[in-house]
Amino acid sequence: PFLPISRTQQGNPILKHIRNVPFAFSKIVPDYIIGPNRCASFLSLRYHSLHPEYIHRRISELKSDFMLRVLLVLVDVEDNSAALLVLKTIAP
Repeated sequence: PFLPISRTQQGNPILKHIRNVPFAFSKIVPDYIIGPNRCASFLSLRYHSLHPEYIHRRISELKSDFMLRVLLVLVDVEDNSAALLVLKTIAP
């Protein structure tokens, strides 16, 4: 058993913090599959400020394939409260 990670996440600095679980890059829609019917998507607030439509597209790509969806947010901007409030409201 291993943690499937999307190939789009190769080079993501967060991967160095995954230590006790073997992982493998796969061709999957979400960024991470963390269990049966459970997935996680990664979002940098800096990237979100440049491309606010990105997360909406990514959520729509998941369709109804997952019962639990987790958004992993990298807070990499100083003024982050407004962006976090917006992200909090888009949860389906």
